[in-house]
Amino acid sequence: GIEYQTWTSSVSNFSHCIFEFISTVDNTGIPYNSHKAPFHFGGDGYMYMTHSVIRNNLGTNCGGIYTSDHAFIDSCMVRDNIAYGTDNFSVQTAGGIYIYSSEDGEVTNSMIINNRAYGHSAGGGIKIYAGSPLTINNFISNNRSFQNTVSGGGIMCGSSYPRIIQNLIVNNECSSAGGIYYQAGGGKLYNNTICNNLSHRSDGAGLRFEGSSGTIATNNILYGNENSIGLAQISLSSMSSQPVVKYNLIGMGMGEIVGQDNGAIMESDNLFGNPSIFNPTAFTGNGILSKPEDWYLSDNSFLINEGNVEPINQFSIEKDMAGNRRINYGHVDPGCFEFRVESYTPAATISSPEVWIADTVHITKETRLNAKVTIYPGVVILSDGNHNIYAWDSLYAIGTANAPILFTIKDTAGFSNAASDSGGWGHIDCQGFDPRVFKHCVFEFGKVYRTIDEERGLITGRSNGNVHVEKCVFRNCHMIHSSLVYTFSGPNYIVKGCTFYNNKITSTAGLIMLVNGSNYLVRDNLIYNNDCEQRIVSLGGANIDFINNSIYHNNGQVTMGTCFNINCVNNTIVNNSSGASIWTGDNARIINSIIPELSISQEGYE
Repeated sequence: GIEYQTWTSSVSNFSHCIFEFISTVDNTGIPYNSHKAPFHFGGDGYMYMTHSVIRNNLGTNCGGIYTSDHAFIDSCMVRDNIAYGTDNFSVQTAGGIYIYSSEDGEVTNSMIINNRAYGHSAGGGIKIYAGSPLTINNFISNNRSFQNTVSGGGIMCGSSYPRIIQNLIVNNECSSAGGIYYQAGGGKLYNNTICNNLSHRSDGAGLRFEGSSGTIATNNILYGNENSIGLAQISLSSMSSQPVVKYNLIGMGMGEIVGQDNGAIMESDNLFGNPSIFNPTAFTGNGILSKPEDWYLSDNSFLINEGNVEPINQFSIEKDMAGNRRINYGHVDPGCFEFRVESYTPAATISSPEVWIADTVHITKETRLNAKVTIYPGVVILSDGNHNIYAWDSLYAIGTANAPILFTIKDTAGFSNAASDSGGWGHIDCQGFDPRVFKHCVFEFGKVYRTIDEERGLITGRSNGNVHVEKCVFRNCHMIHSSLVYTFSGPNYIVKGCTFYNNKITSTAGLIMLVNGSNYLVRDNLIYNNDCEQRIVSLGGANIDFINNSIYHNNGQVTMGTCFNINCVNNTIVNNSSGASIWTGDNARIINSIIPELSISQEGYE
């Protein structure tokens, strides 16, 4: 085999390698710690193994890879390996991967399948002893451990605190815990799908806790796991087994929790019922290998959005096991896969509340929102033409920094032609008192060719107001006689923390044009490289806070006209084709701002 030992902080990489037909079986009675795996890594160095295959190998304590600290295994295939143990004395074994006393080791995005382990405290797929390694996004299936009373078909954890997150652990088989066995220790068990695993003992289950377990188990799907006498999702071996189990799907009811009834698991903290998985295997234990996509939730699953978002935020998980968006704002699903809708086309008129959660929402016509609409992070709003959205009820388009909502056009042909509306999407018309909130949105290739009064802005507010635009990006938009953010007489407008660049504005409109109303906040915006025929920003009305904006390298000017009680504070307005002006109105305060070209023609300012 390959023994890799280093006592320095060296770094070694193995990429796109195949390790096969290696045998390190030794039944001569040598000390346990002298047994070596087919690939045996130890010492103080760092080892990175990626896109490699470890298959058809034999060992005594480990059939595949043995690692200690600083070992990182990613996107590998570990399959058909066998750990035989020894007849001379008790040996703890792992069929696929043995992780020994590792605090920072990782096994990620890998397939651990069809491995076998004989011996004491065996892990069919993975054995973890001591430490707190990370296993995330792995497919662990059809592994088996034999001839022992303490074992885990998928994973065996001994005196360790592993982070087992977002793995698919199905159709494994052993004596005690078909999925995962926790023997003392604890750790984090988040968002795993643990199904159809088989335990051959009557006190076994898909997940077994022995001794003083400090495991926190959240957002897992435990379903279809069996022991020798029936369905068994969780087994508690003693009164001292006290895992924290919340927001999990645990079979059809509390009756599928076996062993000691010590009160550790509360019915009110968890979910029960058929998870409606798309195409699960029809058997428990080993059998024909399934595909990961067979274990997605169906569209009628009651589990959708029923998880706890805290574990997702705790580990900053942006994608699910399949690489699709893992919602980290609002709701999350239990299990390793987030329910996914690829596309959705709303009706021309929406009369009851909707949630737009699809990867892509297709706007194919004028769309009227006569009921509340919520748009989830990461959604793409894709128009196939110059269609308008009439938000005449509440609209919450709230993305995140890592998963913004994108408003865009399917075909940009004709976008630069100012004589037509081709190549861009239309505008969002906000009418009524209901809130319209846009956060972490990207608006691109918007094109408003103004022919009627209501089309005065990409986001147009009517006289009732109540529009909030925050941390959004406006780029590559073309406004003909129209603005990007506009209201006339509408109160309570907020434009905060946004970025405007590479936009073109014709006529007397501006990027931001809020006039003739009251209570406007324009703050912390970055505005640069825009081509505005006349105005970059145009403000007018009563009670205006224009604070901490950076406006530079634009064609156009900043105007504050007919303003009553305007605070112009900490703004930098430089290197534009024209300066800034304040005219008419009363009570303007200009404080700590850099405005080299400022024209003031109103009385009562300071």
